[in-house]
Amino acid sequence: MKRKGWIALIVILIVLAIAIGIYFKFSQPASFKITPDYPINLNLISGAEARTSIKITNNEEEPHNFKIEFTGTDEIASLSETEFSLEPKESKEIEIVFNDPQNVSHVYFANLIITNTNFKKKIPVLLTFRESASLFSIIQKPIPKYFDVYPGGKLGVDIDVFASGGKDYSKEVKASYELLSSEESIFYSEENLIIGNEYSFSKVFDISPELSYGKYVLVTSIEYNGIKSVSSYLFEVKPKQNEFFLEKTNLLILVFFAFVILIVILFIYFIKSRDELLLALRKQQSRELAKNIELITAVQKRVPAKKEKLEKAKKKVVIKIKKRQEKQIKELSRLKKKGVKKDKIKIQLEKWKKQGYGFPEIKEEIPEKNINKQIIEWKRAGYKRE
Repeated sequence: MKRKGWIALIVILIVLAIAIGIYFKFSQPASFKITPDYPINLNLISGAEARTSIKITNNEEEPHNFKIEFTGTDEIASLSETEFSLEPKESKEIEIVFNDPQNVSHVYFANLIITNTNFKKKIPVLLTFRESASLFSIIQKPIPKYFDVYPGGKLGVDIDVFASGGKDYSKEVKASYELLSSEESIFYSEENLIIGNEYSFSKVFDISPELSYGKYVLVTSIEYNGIKSVSSYLFEVKPKQNEFFLEKTNLLILVFFAFVILIVILFIYFIKSRDELLLALRKQQSRELAKNIELITAVQKRVPAKKEKLEKAKKKVVIKIKKRQEKQIKELSRLKKKGVKKDKIKIQLEKWKKQGYGFPEIKEEIPEKNINKQIIEWKRAGYKRE
């Protein structure tokens, strides 16, 4: 029994060590912090200038060199600094200026990349430029059925188009749809539509099985009389949930629950193993008591004249049996504490079983001849001690 306890303790310690290791691997703060750390998403008038900023903090205990650069928007984006050094816990605010040289509706999509020797962070940058003379407002919303986008799946959006100026008449327009990564155009399609003052429709696009994970933008454009109106929808392509659940689910939570479940299983096993003999004894005692009561009841039917006397005897027998069984439980506990081997304890349980099915308490209270006659009848009917 002691050996099983040590084994259980060793297993628990091993699992705990693994869980702690995974915790420190996945919960340590990044070597630097970026504020804000979410995508930069700006809606601007074509040809306008926009300014924003980010703050970078060195979280480590030693100085680090940092580098910042854009991919895809070099021609419109500039940084106040691109390379600098930060002391431990020091922060620096970097100003970003976007200056659009065009005067048409269009979308820029790029990544702002911050690196040091130990870490690399990408922040998506989405700039949607609209002409001041745009004739339409376009709103794109994900279709719930296609909210999760994965390679080989589908991208679905509900599109609402509202005409400016309040004129209520139908127009034939050219609608175009383009999927952009931060590096290139993934696909492009267009169609002609007849729309009025308000127009709503849905579009579903097939996503290539070869498309890489990451951030993408769906650009929807409506063009009429040479004037283009645009809308952008930023989304992420992720692993399919039912196939790659472990890849993106919070691993620390999974490990924690796995650890807790394992502890519970080991605890139940340990308790069950420890009390296996006690459970066996209690089960044996329960059957023994039931058989004694069954024997007295059978004798009562055989000797109806002594039914009342036998009923009093039955109560005394039950009390005596329970006292004997309590002594057996105490003795079992003493044997386990003493470290007696399981096999030897099982032999003792078998001795107690034979003793109980000898009906010693009944024979003290009821004439043995009546008892023996009933037992003989049971044996003829195939009675066996359980």
